[in-house]
Formats: sequence, structure tokens, C-alpha cells
Amino acid sequence: IRIGVGIGDISTKISKKEGNLIDGRANSTAREAIDYLNDKKNKYQSVYMTTLLKVDDKEYIKIAQADVEKADKYKTYEEFINTTLCACSAIEKKWNAIHADTIKLKLAKNTQREMADKLGVQQSSVQRRLISADYYTYEYYFETLRKIVKKLWEEVNNV
Repeated sequence: IRIGVGIGDISTKISKKEGNLIDGRANSTAREAIDYLNDKKNKYQSVYMTTLLKVDDKEYIKIAQADVEKADKYKTYEEFINTTLCACSAIEKKWNAIHADTIKLKLAKNTQREMADKLGVQQSSVQRRLISADYYTYEYYFETLRKIVKKLWEEVNNV
């Protein structure tokens, strides 16, 4: 599975029921991100990525015309976000079905004891599974990513 996130203008009304009819630069930029990921996969690059955020180049040009430093800062945010997503992809790549089942329960806010009961194992086994899956590192990356995206969103919207 590859995910492309495009940031740019949308020229049509957004409808949850008809997502395939959404058009605009954000949509085509997301497609460019997916194409980039497909090209990387097909070339057997050593960097493993499943998700890529891409900002429409026209948006960068528009920002740079007003403030070059701000455009550079936003480009740095984009690189940081993609580097973090790449690190998360590398961790996910190592997960097997046992890791996935355990992490799914963890993400559902179960305690380790509850997870152990549902999985039919000891609590210590749940802890070992989370550690072997690098779950805590993964969780840290996503929490840091959430903070950075929130800060960026506030800055872009002048909050």
C-alpha cells in the first residue's frame, strides 16, 4: 500500500461519498507522490517508503514570491515529515501478523493485561511483542510528527 498526500488547491466541492470526483492541484500532487513512491519501489532503492507528503510546486512558488525564508522553512517541514514517515515505514516493514494484532489492540487503548487476555498470552509476552516491533519508537515518531504538523498548520493559518 502506498499513500500520497497532496497539498494544494481543490477546484471542486469535496464530497465524502464521491471522493473520486475531487479535482485540483492537491489531487494531482497526491498522484505525483504515489507515482514517485512507485518509481522508488520499482528501482529497488535502499530507502523504503510507503507514504509521501508532497506540496504543490505552484504553492511553493507563490509563497517564495512573498517570502523566500518562509518557503524554505515549509520545504524543511516537508522534508522532516517525509523523513519521519520513512522511518515509520521501515519499522512497519518488519512487523508480522503477531505484531500487527498486538499493535491493533494497543492502538485501541487496551492495557497490556487486556491485550494479553484477548491474545491468550501472558502480559510479559505482550510487552516483548511491542518491544520487538519497535512500537514505542514508532509511537514517539508519530507523536512528534503530530506536534510538528499541528505547529505548521497553526503557522500557515496564522493561529
